[in-house]
Amino acid sequence: MSDHFPQRDSANADGVQEVEIITPPNTLKEKLGGDPQQPLRFDPALIADAESKFAQFASDFLGRTRGSLARLSTLFAESQADQGGAAPRLKEASALAREIASEAGTFGYTLLSDIARSLEKFVLRLDAADRHGLDIVRVHLAALETVLREDVKRGGREGVELRMLLRRATARR
Repeated sequence: MSDHFPQRDSANADGVQEVEIITPPNTLKEKLGGDPQQPLRFDPALIADAESKFAQFASDFLGRTRGSLARLSTLFAESQADQGGAAPRLKEASALAREIASEAGTFGYTLLSDIARSLEKFVLRLDAADRHGLDIVRVHLAALETVLREDVKRGGREGVELRMLLRRATARR
């Protein structure tokens, strides 16, 4: 066996099984060129560069999300107009809502994330011919647009109420 996984005796002198704590190797540290016996250290310049790129990605988030909402609106309008070809559009809309939910959560927009996640799950069950279902989609889109426009992160009491209303509306379908 390796140094990381030493062999053990099956029992001590009293015949009692001994417990062994196994520490697996830190292959990430080894791949990054670090000494497995020392704390891993990163170049501060690399960390600063990564933080700068993350900040830029975060600042672009609202613009990207506005574009995604415009695409969602188009997908739902096309689904309603061409119900026979709605399935692929609804699938794309669900994936886009999931992407919005994930990014919003990453950047601290929990209300936006929750609304997008609700839309994603609802769209998976939606029939394009269901006019009431499309009304619920429109409410989701309006809520997403409002939260974006007002730059709301968590939403406070109003956010809690909005989440409950959307939950009730989607539960009826």
